[in-house]
Amino acid sequence: MSRRLITRQFPFPPASNGYLAVVPNINAALSFSGPVKTLRSLADEVLRKNGINVADYLQTQFALIRAITAVCGAKNASSLAVKYRPDLSAALRTGVNLVELEKHGSERVKTFARVACKYTEILGKQKAIDPEAVLTNARSCCASEKRKILAYGFFRGRPILSRPEEYEFIDAIADEESIFFLPAGEGYLFEENQKWIDELVRRGWEIDNSAIGISESPTAGSRLAAAFISKQKDDFQESELAAYSFPSIEEEVRGVLAMAKGEILAGTEADKIAIVCRKPEIYANLMRQTAEDFGIPIQFDLHNPLAATQAGNFVRLLIEANLGEEETGGGHRFAFDVTLRLLFHSVLTSPDFDVWITARRNYPEGQEEWTGIYPDFEKLVLETADRTPGEFAAAVAAKIESLGIRERLCDSAEELIAFEQIIRLLHSYGRQSRTDAISFKRFAAEIASLLSEVTTDFCVSRGGVRLMQPNSAIGSFFDVIFAIGLAEGMHPIQPAETLTIDYLERKRLAENKIYFEAASEIARWEDLTFCYTLFSAKRKVVCSFPLAINEKEQIPSVYFEKLNKNPVPAEIALIASQSDMLRHLLSAGIKSDVEHPLYQTARNALEVERRRNSECAYDEYDGVLGIKVDIARRRWSATRLTEYGQCPFKWFARNALKLKPVDEAVLEIDALSRGSFYHRVLEIAG
Repeated sequence: MSRRLITRQFPFPPASNGYLAVVPNINAALSFSGPVKTLRSLADEVLRKNGINVADYLQTQFALIRAITAVCGAKNASSLAVKYRPDLSAALRTGVNLVELEKHGSERVKTFARVACKYTEILGKQKAIDPEAVLTNARSCCASEKRKILAYGFFRGRPILSRPEEYEFIDAIADEESIFFLPAGEGYLFEENQKWIDELVRRGWEIDNSAIGISESPTAGSRLAAAFISKQKDDFQESELAAYSFPSIEEEVRGVLAMAKGEILAGTEADKIAIVCRKPEIYANLMRQTAEDFGIPIQFDLHNPLAATQAGNFVRLLIEANLGEEETGGGHRFAFDVTLRLLFHSVLTSPDFDVWITARRNYPEGQEEWTGIYPDFEKLVLETADRTPGEFAAAVAAKIESLGIRERLCDSAEELIAFEQIIRLLHSYGRQSRTDAISFKRFAAEIASLLSEVTTDFCVSRGGVRLMQPNSAIGSFFDVIFAIGLAEGMHPIQPAETLTIDYLERKRLAENKIYFEAASEIARWEDLTFCYTLFSAKRKVVCSFPLAINEKEQIPSVYFEKLNKNPVPAEIALIASQSDMLRHLLSAGIKSDVEHPLYQTARNALEVERRRNSECAYDEYDGVLGIKVDIARRRWSATRLTEYGQCPFKWFARNALKLKPVDEAVLEIDALSRGSFYHRVLEIAG
């Protein structure tokens, strides 16, 4: 029996009896009860059986730096590595012929191609490959690794020329009787899917749209996805599709989690609810804090840079504080601000508060002055004379081990894991690095870069409501999906050119059959991703966006229009937490004997606001403090005096309260941007 293609537009996961289910992400694996693997884990397995290792982050980072140094002789190899990485990943991911790239590219691209060749050569000597090259390399090893697979969740066809790696590997690994769900449809969204269907049929696959993958009845998600594609003006019930706006990102988080709690109280299992966001890093911390307040279990499909953890922040401060005058270009070693933050960091057993007061009074600079006010200061001092990278790394690892930080982090699983990762990172850095001596400044820069690039789990808790990116929702199913952050520029995300191979360069390379993704492909991919995110909802989709983020006005995403649903201001009736209950009691003027540490404070604050809005005389809460001011010691600029004369309250809000007006969204392109846009379009059009 030949291999089969199921080209139904919205297929549901069938029983996988006798098959190995292959899915794009771990969430989609939950749709199957039998054997299941992600495509990446299957490719890793094939490579291991063939004796090919996948390099870890440090291997790739140091190999790339060595390649840049060898080709360019650059002292700023670390910054060039950051610049080259996106295009290097793209080239290795799709198997671009680097020799041809060097032959036909511009001078900038020729240098990049030589670096890429040297990079793969360095990894090859270590019998390793870049992680981005896994699928391309695994495809060539599949002759003896054929499997009877059921490939599900790969609904979004990448360009057959510039991004063939996923479907090529599926074709290579699929044995006879394998099944591949590859949706077809009319319009630009499915153009690449159709090209792949035609190509796979040419290779011997057969289209079979029999009963497999058909649901007994359409779901709300399948109807929404169909309407999104066809742009039909369907009027969905509020129980199927709702759209809201919130005044701020904080209110959006509270509102969405309140609605999620309402769903849980109504009987929906928490792990059947997903919150989908294109930029989850913006929402994650607020989500975690608010979910804890609401008593909602929540799971995050998100990673944090080590630098964003307490342990990573401490290591960065420790190294920064130890940088000397010759390294920083004029600053003292143990400068006041950074050293004070280091000394009273949350992971340390901090000195007495008297040390803080003395430091704020005397502003100590340098090791001697700090030791004078805190005798135990020596424990934070590192040797900064030129040494090998391994010696520097070992010294820092030993130092943070000796400070008892591990014990201080035991209350947080995430922080403890991050600390252990940092220790391993330092030891691995020492093994991977060169053996010649370097400056402490160079060591500090390399460690800072690693802490910013290497990631750790944002939250290790499992179970509960899921916060994830749209890519992680494809192929899985939830009863309710909240699509948040649907503001223009956030979702769909705007295409951004890379620094090495821009879109004009890609067009020129395509003329020589060297293909990279075009800007139009990113827009198509975003739309198709949102379409199949909608499909993942069985019962209901709730879309929302904040009217302002960081004091900047936001406008609703074009996806609201495509769904024929205008967002309305949210009115959340559910009291989801004790703090919500207190807010309700206070705003309603209801007296209560609630014993909550914040209740009396909130009542006092409310009384202050009521008094300020009354006819009562000004008091300390209006800025009348009754403190004598020595005018001779004050220096006012002419600008500030003018501002005060024009509007005293505006001056007070801006300079004393540090308030800023919300930047209004610009709905039209200004003349300068329009001119640049026209020039760029004409340049690309040739």
